[in-house]
Amino acid sequence: MIRRTTALWVASDGWPFLIVVLALLAGAVALSWWWLAAALLLPLTLLVLLFRDPPRRVPARPHAVLSPVDGRVLAVEQVEEGVMARPALRVVLRIDNLGAYAARSPIEGKVMELTDRRRSPAGLARRASGLWVRSDSGEDVVLLIRAFPLLGHARAFIGYGERIGQGQPAAWLRIAREAEVFMPADARAHVACGERVRAGVTVLAELAHENADAR
Repeated sequence: MIRRTTALWVASDGWPFLIVVLALLAGAVALSWWWLAAALLLPLTLLVLLFRDPPRRVPARPHAVLSPVDGRVLAVEQVEEGVMARPALRVVLRIDNLGAYAARSPIEGKVMELTDRRRSPAGLARRASGLWVRSDSGEDVVLLIRAFPLLGHARAFIGYGERIGQGQPAAWLRIAREAEVFMPADARAHVACGERVRAGVTVLAELAHENADAR
């Protein structure tokens, strides 16, 4: 586990690369190599976009399941056997790697152990790394993050057993490819395929007891 740090809305993962490019840019300017300085502006801009970690205003929807990442909805479907080995609503998201660098918790609750086979539901430990949160009323929501080959996995800065808030940053994405969110099968979806979503802002679905309260 690592500690989440940002400076000027840029994640700590990105600062070593930014410092190198900024040093090269300063040297190019000092030597009046304007062609090199101009060329370095593109990688500098891309690095800032890739590693940016902007604050987000989380909506006041305590029973909503929020998008954990910036991106686009690829699928919204009911599955007979989700990652928790029971029927679930599954939302698949294509991650925008020039969006927010931090993945955020879909709900508020306790962080459960993803890889402990003694405590995890059947099959959970065999899937991609991610975040399993159990709400105070017992609903399980699981976020799985799939990385590109050879680029490693998302790095968490929330430990097992800790309490996490809805929309709270939970991990650095590290150029991930897709995110899957599994939630109770009776949750009501609020998004459709093709829609754009924002981490910690867009409501993917609402849990069933929220629907019951609204009736």
